Amino acid sequence: MGDGNRGWGNSGSFNVGFGNTGFGNFGLANQGTNNIGIGLTGDNQIGFGGFNTGAGNVGLFNSGSNNIGFFNSGSGNFGIANSGSFNTGIASTGGTNTGLFNTGLGNTGWANAGDFNSGGFNAGGFNTGSFNPGDTNTGWFNIGDINTGAFNTGDINTGAFLTGDGNNGFFWRGTGQGLIAADYTLTIPNIPLTLGLGGKLDIPITGQITGLTVNQFTLHGVNGPGIPLNLLLAIDGDSGGTSIHVNIPDTDIGFTIPIDGLPITLTLPLNSELSPIVIEPISIGAIPLDLTLGGDTMQLNADLGAGIGPITATLFHLSPVPGFGNSTGSPSSGFFNSGAGGSSGFGNFGDTLSGFWNAGSQGSGFENYGGSLVSGIINLGGALSGVDNTSDLGIALAGLVSGIGNFGSQLSGLFLSGSVP
Repeated sequence: MGDGNRGWGNSGSFNVGFGNTGFGNFGLANQGTNNIGIGLTGDNQIGFGGFNTGAGNVGLFNSGSNNIGFFNSGSGNFGIANSGSFNTGIASTGGTNTGLFNTGLGNTGWANAGDFNSGGFNAGGFNTGSFNPGDTNTGWFNIGDINTGAFNTGDINTGAFLTGDGNNGFFWRGTGQGLIAADYTLTIPNIPLTLGLGGKLDIPITGQITGLTVNQFTLHGVNGPGIPLNLLLAIDGDSGGTSIHVNIPDTDIGFTIPIDGLPITLTLPLNSELSPIVIEPISIGAIPLDLTLGGDTMQLNADLGAGIGPITATLFHLSPVPGFGNSTGSPSSGFFNSGAGGSSGFGNFGDTLSGFWNAGSQGSGFENYGGSLVSGIINLGGALSGVDNTSDLGIALAGLVSGIGNFGSQLSGLFLSGSVP
């Protein structure tokens, strides 16, 4: 019964074995699809029926999906008794952990309740070391944050048993104690400069001023070519007085008749116009110049007084900051860290890093390079834990990989390649 079966009693299709009623099974009495084993009723199972109740599990007593191992109830785990997702190890309830008994996320180590720690028993996050309740510490038993060392209760300390903040050394209780500052500056004092100048002033000036011409122009009236001429001549006068003598001949009788003067007013109006007046072009020839400024007896003296410096050159300057040799944007502890800052440890580049020679952000461990959220050793990518894992999603995306030597995304285990949906 069925098609493409090999064996006896197979009623499904493409089964190899005995008594299979499913599709593509290999073994005995399998009722699912693509199972390898005995008595399996699910799909894509490997093992013995009744032991795995999930899908895509390899091993025994797994109730989750895509697990490899024993007693896993989560998804994509490799190991024993993991209830989280994509864990490699034993009894981890968080996600993407590599190690034992991790309840947080992305840890490499054991019993970490925080996230992305490299070490053990870290309640904080992004620590490299063990027993750190704080965050981003490199060392042990640090209650504060961003410390490099041990037993520090303050923040951004480099050393041990420091209760203040931003200290270097041991047992400081204040703030900014034990910091090293150095400055080597070379100063060259002012160099005076005096300069005196003197000499005869004798400057000949020769040349010419180019000739110019005033073009012809016409003087005319406002409203026409003629120039209006209006003249009113008024003369007031008086004729003066006179008298007439009357004499009767041959008698001695005579008399005089006086005549008073008469006023005279003479008015002469004149209304006419003048013809327009044309001014012919006026030309002025070139004017030669032959002058001398100064002479044998005129002296020019100038005195200049100035100085150069002082010149200050800083050859070496070390600011009093936490740690040693750090060049980060925000304060860091440890040694020779660079980048945005907020890091601890040695030689890290980026922000919120602990450990040694890591590059990226929000990580812990040794020589990890990624976008963010990395713990462990020599991992490349984002959201990774373990040793020598590489995400195929690049550094900007979460690869969700744990274990050793894996390449891909959403993987847990050893030396795997690919991805799990």
